[in-house]
Amino acid sequence: MSWRGRITFGDLWAAYAGPTDQNEPHAHLALQIAVGIDGDVSIRHGRRTVAAPAVLVQPLAEHTVAPNLARVVFLYVEAQAPLGRALRAAGGAAVGAAPPVVATTLRAAGDPVLAIARLERQLAVAAPPLDSRLAEALAAPPLGEPSATTLAATARRVGLSASRLRALARRDLGVPLARGLLWRKLARAAQAIAGGASLTSAAAAAGFADQAHLARTMRRVFGVTPGSAVGALR
Repeated sequence: MSWRGRITFGDLWAAYAGPTDQNEPHAHLALQIAVGIDGDVSIRHGRRTVAAPAVLVQPLAEHTVAPNLARVVFLYVEAQAPLGRALRAAGGAAVGAAPPVVATTLRAAGDPVLAIARLERQLAVAAPPLDSRLAEALAAPPLGEPSATTLAATARRVGLSASRLRALARRDLGVPLARGLLWRKLARAAQAIAGGASLTSAAAAAGFADQAHLARTMRRVFGVTPGSAVGALR
């Protein structure tokens, strides 16, 4: 068994569909919606294991996913996305069972874009608009264009002080801005790998010091190394 499913990327989201394999305790900025296609999906948080048709993992909640040969779908919705902010604002446990409509919608949609649109409609999503400067700071430039790798550089790019940009992130996202920027770097590296880049080239393109730095970061955020995810990314 391995992470031999498929990873796709969209506007402020990423999705994995396939079996699950071994992973270390990890925490990521995105809100994760985990759905078992043919049964329950199990996620461990601390001493608790949540098993349900669909499980919501809130941003920065440390967890592990139970290995499973059956197909699952993980939908990672970025903290600044309307659906991510609305689900986070709704509260609930750091890791808990999702409303039944979540599993039903994701199983029926088949396509993450369609699933997100349906969930926003069915859950009556009404997230306040994101500050445009914060949205610009979190946006990743296209591959091949330079990326600001520090908070200070990002703040200068959007015309704010670092402290003001941090405050906006706390107000609108409820999470540290540095974690948001790190998430964007990982997404950039993953997209480079998906496009055929070597791990070394992907690390450089995303602004990591080297391949080892990328591997350590990905292990901490996703519980797996880039090498173990290459098959799914490509």
